[in-house]
Amino acid sequence: MLITSNFWQALQLLWVLALFFVPAQAKAGAWVKEQNKFYSEFSWGSYEASDIFNTSGKRGAIQISPLPGAGFLTGIPASFVQNDVSVFLEYGLGWDFELMLNSAYLWSSQKTASETFSVSGIGDSQVGLKYKWFDRSQWVSSFETVLGIPTGDKNAVGKVTGKIDQPIPLGDGEWDVAFRAWLSRSFHPWPVYVSASYAYRVRTSSGGTQYGDDMPWSVDGGYTLALQNADADRAWLKDITFYAAVRGLIATKDFNLGAISATAATGTLPSQEFIDIQPGILFNFHKHFGLNTSFIYNLAGSNTGAGYRYRVGLTWAF
Repeated sequence: MLITSNFWQALQLLWVLALFFVPAQAKAGAWVKEQNKFYSEFSWGSYEASDIFNTSGKRGAIQISPLPGAGFLTGIPASFVQNDVSVFLEYGLGWDFELMLNSAYLWSSQKTASETFSVSGIGDSQVGLKYKWFDRSQWVSSFETVLGIPTGDKNAVGKVTGKIDQPIPLGDGEWDVAFRAWLSRSFHPWPVYVSASYAYRVRTSSGGTQYGDDMPWSVDGGYTLALQNADADRAWLKDITFYAAVRGLIATKDFNLGAISATAATGTLPSQEFIDIQPGILFNFHKHFGLNTSFIYNLAGSNTGAGYRYRVGLTWAF
């Protein structure tokens, strides 16, 4: 599938930023932290895609036209790579409220066999407030409001001498707000949990470009293996949680090839849908520290990348 510069920019805005928006934290769920308690994670992630799911959901190779004067049918294979360092924080405010902060620094590049177009900078950020309204018989439910803050540069471009500048946005240039409902259940005394979430995100206009609203969802579960030790207070590894999630995004607008070809005239970007899986392992060490590892793979979608992401993070809970 040949990707023109404007359409390529739109797709990167849609799928890369959505990877940060859909919840991916192990065991977050509907639970909230007690007052003055917190969970923090400092992580590194790497995403790569050389294929794309087009508007009809068919998978095909990414191709771009980086040569001056190249026609629409002139394309060469390309891939998109993004590394990031992110900070995630949950803090208990008391009265069943919890504050969430999420931000990242990005290193993004668009690669061909002979050139690499690169940019770097801070990405978009999020601030959320969660309220636990129900907690009974091991069932927990919460409502959360998340504000998306346009701290990333939506006009960032990668440059190579003699080639056409390639748009590689670090943000979408818009404020947005999402309303999310959580439902979780623990199975004590068995160390098992399940969670599900569903949200509606209201997206605003960005420089005349109108994004369609979307609905992120997730289902996840996990099992915690407690490690027995004669001196548990001195054990360097307390337990291991094995978890897996299925996450997705549902568009509120339906775009076909005709609509996409008219994006430059209408200022409307194609809507995106995807489904991915995320298995992971969380190691909890002594003194409240941990190591969180996960892998994300894009199973299906439309107007989205067909790639994968690795993530490794250091956690601290208190």
